[in-house]
Amino acid sequence: MEILRVKEILNEKGWRNKDLADKIGTSENSVSAIVTGKKFPKPETLVKIADVLDIDIRELFNPSKSVDLQEIFTKDENGNLKSVGFIKK
Repeated sequence: MEILRVKEILNEKGWRNKDLADKIGTSENSVSAIVTGKKFPKPETLVKIADVLDIDIRELFNPSKSVDLQEIFTKDENGNLKSVGFIKK
């Protein structure tokens, strides 16, 4: 299993490796190595990647455990359900 989701996120955003490389100031080869899992980036590079992709840094990682969550709702003043978050089952 890949640790990082960089390739998936780039695809979702319609970006190429070169687009990311240009924005974080590195080579396309370095980004390619990160995307393919051949190289793990330094923490400061992870921060740059998350910043230019406009995502929380945690979104770069695949979850290491599957957690069973239950969504919790409340009713607003009109009686409509509104999600307030998740709890572990």
